[in-house]
Amino acid sequence: MIEKLKKIRILEIFPDEALQKLGEMLTVENVSKDAPVFRENDPGSSLYIVESGKVEIRKGSRVLSIIEPGNIFGEMSLFEDASRSADAVAKTDVSLYKVNNGDFRRFIFDNPQPGLKFLFGAVKEISRRLRRTSEYLITVYDTGRIVSAGGALEEISEGLIGRLFEELEATGAMMLIYNRFTDFYDVVYSRGTVILDGEDASRKASESSGERIMLSDDAGVLLGEPVTEDGMPLGYIIFERTGDSGGFTTEQMITLSAVASQAGLGILKAYSRQDEEARRRLEEKRMGGA
Repeated sequence: MIEKLKKIRILEIFPDEALQKLGEMLTVENVSKDAPVFRENDPGSSLYIVESGKVEIRKGSRVLSIIEPGNIFGEMSLFEDASRSADAVAKTDVSLYKVNNGDFRRFIFDNPQPGLKFLFGAVKEISRRLRRTSEYLITVYDTGRIVSAGGALEEISEGLIGRLFEELEATGAMMLIYNRFTDFYDVVYSRGTVILDGEDASRKASESSGERIMLSDDAGVLLGEPVTEDGMPLGYIIFERTGDSGGFTTEQMITLSAVASQAGLGILKAYSRQDEEARRRLEEKRMGGA
């Protein structure tokens, strides 16, 4: 157990003797993919360390963060006796170390020097997550206003891409809208330098069958998020980075996914306005010929 615990970054600061005692406090929990670790409003009586796999922190249907191996979650319960503020759900099959809050507090007090470093690191991580959550909520609010304001497909696309372009550190972006008549994806808006031209992007979207698109080669990286509504394909929002600027972070992918889920309603509203306008013109034409 000691050797396993020493490989966890947040615990490597503790001496072997302390890790031996910590190992006696831990229980191992194996959770299957999509199963809950805990639910919002459950009692917060313990914290968790991810040994393997990934855990999603969710608020309702929104994914707020993804906890990867070597990181902790549920640590807010160390500092306050309160219920869980969000759901924790296994994104993959996961193996977790679980420790009771009271036991872990005694462990910290018994090892004050490394314990202080641990607590400082935990507070720093909590601060980072809160800041990221605030940024995420602001982005979702802003893009929600863009969608609800109405407008043509081109206006909605330009607004969403413009709001996300800097946040995702993109060098290029495009919005593809599914064409109901050709069964193909049309580029309705693009910005910056794009790796794929419109025809290649459309073909890639068709081949992806509503799944996330992720491409990486010497030219750069590409992330495409599907836009759907009630399972109906509506489009793709694609962001790109050219050169060796690195891939998109988990937080950036979560943000893009949330925005794409909002975009579907805006696209349907735009279609409805287009249909209404077409009917109005047809009616005017008929009246003019009467």
